[in-house]
Amino acid sequence: MVQVAKTMRVEKTVVNKDVGG
Repeated sequence: MVQVAKTMRVEKTVVNKDVGG
């Protein structure tokens, strides 16, 4: 459960970085 949440958070961060970049 924690691992899934962490993966989701990382994926969201990558998307935000792509949008910001």
